Amino acid sequence: MNNIDNLPLNQILLELQEEEHLYFSEDISFQTPIKHRMNILAKHMLPVFSHPSFQEYLMGFHYDSDEFFHGNRLTQYNVFITANSKLDYTNPIKVIKEKGLYLCVYCNAHYGVVDTQIKERIVKFIKQNNLRFHGGIYLFPLRNFWSTSKPKEELVKLCLRVEYTD
Repeated sequence: MNNIDNLPLNQILLELQEEEHLYFSEDISFQTPIKHRMNILAKHMLPVFSHPSFQEYLMGFHYDSDEFFHGNRLTQYNVFITANSKLDYTNPIKVIKEKGLYLCVYCNAHYGVVDTQIKERIVKFIKQNNLRFHGGIYLFPLRNFWSTSKPKEELVKLCLRVEYTD
């Protein structure tokens, strides 16, 4: 949080990332009433909030990349947290976020709604640099409704695995 003001906002970055093990929630439809969606999120997060030191765990949102870039509207998403053997999950949906090259952007987003211009810049960058994307979009909240009351100040790190086509 101390360095958040120094992040390169809206700049497309490429970075190597290590493999991560994540616990995904069930698929959450945007058609589901918000109260029920919050209930799914709360149940998924309960093992983290019940843990004495929940600061160790990273939470985020996962979206289908084709739908994110090319669909008119997002239809569903997953909430995820970093996997840890200390958590008590009965039936976890464990997903591996693969090691590799990731396109990343620090940008303003409110509940995963990313500006259309950012999406267009990412698509253009991918085409111009002979890249293709793999898997889904990972959104890591850096500053959200817990730390600001102004949606325009909410900040995420968007990550998408890419590879060169040549």
